[in-house]
Amino acid sequence: MKVAKTGQNFISDGSTILVHSCSKVVFYTLREAARVNKRMTVFVTESCPSKAGLVMNKWLQEEGIKSQVISDSAIGFFLEKVDLVLVGAEVVVKNGGIINRIGCYPLAVCAAAVNKPLYVLVESYKFSQIYPLKQEDIPHKFRAQEVGVDYTPPKYVTLLITDLGPLATAAVSDVLMQLYV
Repeated sequence: MKVAKTGQNFISDGSTILVHSCSKVVFYTLREAARVNKRMTVFVTESCPSKAGLVMNKWLQEEGIKSQVISDSAIGFFLEKVDLVLVGAEVVVKNGGIINRIGCYPLAVCAAAVNKPLYVLVESYKFSQIYPLKQEDIPHKFRAQEVGVDYTPPKYVTLLITDLGPLATAAVSDVLMQLYV
């Protein structure tokens, strides 16, 4: 997977990483880093109410990656201990923000408050022309999901790591024009 190969370059040997919920592309990236002999410790948010973080933790441990599930409400405490935050995305919107599993937005705000980079690992087919400005602007088709989603504005995203390479959030509208025009 191209995103994983690019994303593992942002992980240094000995890193401590916080991930949110369960994302296959985040998992593949961590697995790729482990396969090139990078040692890491991963904290995984439980991701209530779905508890998807438990699945992510299981996948990581099966790969021999040191990981621990943490309560969603403990992110502030654990952010002081990490080097970076990795999240996936359900959708990358036109302004470079993301729609992701509920809890991603407060995680991003807290990461910014303690100057920790937040990298979004995502395939370009998830780029969308939608343009939410606040939580209520998330289209109903995404909000109706069983697990719930929230909107993270682009100012909290350090970089999008995609199959097209690393992208600044400001580049999303240009990429959308290239992909769909």
